[in-house]
Amino acid sequence: MKQDNPNSTVNLGFGCVRLTSNYTKKQALRNLETAYENGIRHFDVAPLYGFGLAEGMLGEFVKNKRDTLTITTKFGILANNSVLKNLFLQNIIRSAYRVVKKSKLKNTTQSIASSATMTPKDFSVANAEKSLNNSLKELKTNYIDYYVMHEPLISDANNAELIDFLENKKRQGVIKEFGIASFSDIIEKEFNTLNSAHTVLQTSNSFPFSVPESLERGPQIKQRFYFSPLQYLNQVKTILHSDEIFARSISDKLGFDCKKQLIDVFLMHQYASTVNGITLFTSSSNEKIIGTIDSWNRVKNLPPNAFEQFTEIQKRITNRLLQTK
Repeated sequence: MKQDNPNSTVNLGFGCVRLTSNYTKKQALRNLETAYENGIRHFDVAPLYGFGLAEGMLGEFVKNKRDTLTITTKFGILANNSVLKNLFLQNIIRSAYRVVKKSKLKNTTQSIASSATMTPKDFSVANAEKSLNNSLKELKTNYIDYYVMHEPLISDANNAELIDFLENKKRQGVIKEFGIASFSDIIEKEFNTLNSAHTVLQTSNSFPFSVPESLERGPQIKQRFYFSPLQYLNQVKTILHSDEIFARSISDKLGFDCKKQLIDVFLMHQYASTVNGITLFTSSSNEKIIGTIDSWNRVKNLPPNAFEQFTEIQKRITNRLLQTK
């Protein structure tokens, strides 16, 4: 872990995966406006998000400010239920799901929801081209900054025909860079065999667990994105609130109340563990969007010595977290 990294250039970006958790498009657009007004200049989306609605919302938002920001979108997974391309209906279903998710029906409900709303992954050239054209239309733009495969295997990413297609689109200026987006445990073992034409890596990274060292290599990678930065937030919160002595010891080392500023701890991990890239967060609450950005700005302004104890803090919380599993 690079806890002695005061010169980190990692930045913050907004993920649109929860954009359609709002009941109206006006509320969703306000999420984007709130992020932008508070300094966010990168937005991450996918055709899957919001059953196909999220790209269109982002497109409406960026149409008069396209040159001031960057966009990542993806291909390979599509929503297959046109009935759910209705914002209000989506949220009715989400509300119903929340009621049953803790019941015995949870696993069955998740399985049905997954099969009913997602198509099988398709990384063919034909699908990549179709998806790209649709994304350009929805996003109301003539180029994509970062075009990435949505949760591929390394073998999918190394398809020569697909790489030829993507490189051709890059030469045309339709996409600026291309690469892969997947969970670290899926791609880490074979990452060293990834074709060097891929210059973008988007992968999971959340305190207290670090990105595998194998994924931090790869000299061809020009841009890195880190998603799910708060994946273990609730579990760590439970640990700290159940053991006051432990929480106080962590706070003493950090120099602030870790229970009140827990998000700061998670974002310190992002800032300390990466040399450059963009950390992606998401929320459908304007208040939480502002709060997360405020937290990020506090972390960026911490003195270098604030990170000196971070490796020990990480180990102690990791051990506690593993004991609860």
